[in-house]
Amino acid sequence: MSKFITFKSVAQKFHSDERGIEALQVVILAVASIALIAVKTAWGSDDEGIKGWFVQLLGDLLDWES
Repeated sequence: MSKFITFKSVAQKFHSDERGIEALQVVILAVASIALIAVKTAWGSDDEGIKGWFVQLLGDLLDWES
């Protein structure tokens, strides 16, 4: 058996009880909220940002012929 501590073993020890599971849920929600904020602020108008990228990609797909 190796002496290296793996992330899986540390996570299992920390999140084996009720408080650990709640802490994990808080971390997951925090990461998801940061991702949603990033998307919201970078969404932009039709010409710029993520929305512009989606509109351009959709236009390219609709104009594409096989």
